[in-house]
Amino acid sequence: MTVLWAVVIVLAAYRLCRLVVADEVTKPLREWVAARFGEDSSWAYLVECFWCTSIYLALPVVVLGVWLPDNRVVQVLLGSLATSTLVGFIGAHLEPEPE
Repeated sequence: MTVLWAVVIVLAAYRLCRLVVADEVTKPLREWVAARFGEDSSWAYLVECFWCTSIYLALPVVVLGVWLPDNRVVQVLLGSLATSTLVGFIGAHLEPEPE
């Protein structure tokens, strides 16, 4: 495994975690989990906590990245997630605030 591929795996796992835990598009999922199981439930905590979510989402990402690093589908999937992380970071930190 190259250092670059390891970085792609980490960035892809981060992006998936952010998607579940913080992105607006999954807010209805987090609200549904809180309503269904209770706001203080382990399930609600799981979908709102980076540390908790990361272990469950990083595992399949790492398995795919390590076992199938030459698979084009895996490369495109993980590469897209990693690119999304970097583009989001650039947009949030290097672009001027809209007026």
